[in-house]
Amino acid sequence: MMNVIFAVLVLGVIAVVFGLILSVAAKAFEVKVDERLPKIQACLAGANCGGCGYPGCAGCAEAILAGKAPVTACAPAGAEGAAKIAEIMGMEAPSGEKQVAHVLCNGGEASVKNFEYVGLHDCVAATKVAGGPTACSFGCMGLGSCVKACAFDAIHIVPPASSTPSISMSRASPRSTRRSAPTAAPAARPARAS
Repeated sequence: MMNVIFAVLVLGVIAVVFGLILSVAAKAFEVKVDERLPKIQACLAGANCGGCGYPGCAGCAEAILAGKAPVTACAPAGAEGAAKIAEIMGMEAPSGEKQVAHVLCNGGEASVKNFEYVGLHDCVAATKVAGGPTACSFGCMGLGSCVKACAFDAIHIVPPASSTPSISMSRASPRSTRRSAPTAAPAARPARAS
């Protein structure tokens, strides 16, 4: 019985010694984190979309803190998020218009066709074939990949009147009530008649 008590006491003393060593090591090797970093992360959209060019919201927050990215780097956070981040950073909030994607060179039926694309009904797949069927590399192909990708139901292609997307600005804001992606997959868009 005395051996068991002695063994428990020895293990207890060893545990206390190692606990003290670990606590001293934790203090000695502590990594200092700027207190503004979690505050900036809280102002970002939290979607980890990578649209800012950084690996997720944590990477974007670190870049903003380091001065490598502007306070407006997170488009989904909007002007409200940028203003909060500017306040945290101790700078003046930038003013300006909301950036919105625009379809260049019209695309769709208005664009010059290099060839008739017959394949997957997807813009990315179409661009893999000789750079895409349209002469303008920026033009809309009208295949609806943007419609499928938009989580806010703000982009629509309404055939036969148009084969280019129209953007509903009232729905385009990620700060609206439709913040999360729809649970059901969007309905397939009908193929255009040639």
